Amino acid sequence: MKMKFKVSQLNMLEDCGFLEIFLPFYVILSYYVLPVVSSIGMLIIYMYVLVRIIKSILISNDVVYVNKLLLIFVVYAICTQPFIFMVYGGFNSSRLFNLLAIIMMFLVICVCTQKINLDAFFNVYLIVGFICSIAIIFQSLQLYVLGMKVYPIVLLPIDTSSWFNGGTRPCGFFPEPQAYATYILPLLYYQLKKHNLKWVVFFSISILFSTSSLGIIAVVLLFGYYLMSSNTNKVFKIGVIILGLAIFLVIRQTTVYDYAISKILDIDITNNTRLSHGFDVFNKLSFEQKVLGIGKNNLTYFLSEERIVLTDRVSILMRNSAYITSISDILVGFGVIGLLIYILFIVKQIITYDDKMFIFLLLVLSFAQTIFLNSAWVFWMVIYFNIIDIKSTDFYKIRIK
Repeated sequence: MKMKFKVSQLNMLEDCGFLEIFLPFYVILSYYVLPVVSSIGMLIIYMYVLVRIIKSILISNDVVYVNKLLLIFVVYAICTQPFIFMVYGGFNSSRLFNLLAIIMMFLVICVCTQKINLDAFFNVYLIVGFICSIAIIFQSLQLYVLGMKVYPIVLLPIDTSSWFNGGTRPCGFFPEPQAYATYILPLLYYQLKKHNLKWVVFFSISILFSTSSLGIIAVVLLFGYYLMSSNTNKVFKIGVIILGLAIFLVIRQTTVYDYAISKILDIDITNNTRLSHGFDVFNKLSFEQKVLGIGKNNLTYFLSEERIVLTDRVSILMRNSAYITSISDILVGFGVIGLLIYILFIVKQIITYDDKMFIFLLLVLSFAQTIFLNSAWVFWMVIYFNIIDIKSTDFYKIRIK
């Protein structure tokens, strides 16, 4: 099975605009954090959106599609967050930036909805994803076959001290293996949807080689969904089963399998700090705080000021850490009301649209990592709102004049 690109894929620049070329690099660049404006990736996409809006106002009319439920969430955030910040620590420039970031990410999604040439975008995404996956596989061979330490591949001379630097996990161009898996999963989903078996196999292997527990679980869920789907071609199903078994039997003999699978089997939800920390924090909040939240990215202040005292063993391990998963992040930052709005949005997508597995994977990721109101979440949302056939009942169609 040869891995090669079609001529049309290599000559796709003729059909590419800014979004088709930039978006596949956007998440990678977003891990390079800047002092004031979040990251390089965010800065570039914000500038693009502002230029697009100004151009639409001054030169040409442009249509944007605004998801109604996401709009409700943003309006809720705008109305409540400033008051919450004033009560808990004061409404300073840092917190103002948090609020502006929420608005800008929402604008990015609106401006990019139904604006992408999918064929051109996925051609670029395929090439970038292929390079990223080769880096992961190469580092895996270095680590598990040659016994060498491996480190993230840094592309820009910007501080990456927060990246995983233990030398014991293949990261490629990403801060950690899970970040790679989150980036590549939409591409795997699309290749499965298009029945491109060779790329399905390749990207599945790369995720397994990354040893990302969440990535491997997502792959299993994705394969299970397509194998059980009545819309999937029977020949394709048989091919997936045969190749899946072949890959399993081959990799079963390697140390990659032992490490990756043992990580999954050893997961203990109640004692896993990454999974439980946010819910431990939420349980310590007052009733009012549970309803409305304590403010986006305000957990650090609460912990440093000892407004929340964590006493159980797991929480003590992370008592100075503001890292929490997305679902608990929404609960803590925006309260039960914010979470209900977001869950309603997720459920609405699953019920209404054919690409329900895409949004279900996003929900699964939300329970195990931070993928909400950040670059990865924007990336997933932009892709999702371009691959679905949006319904007028779910979106406002607004013409910018």
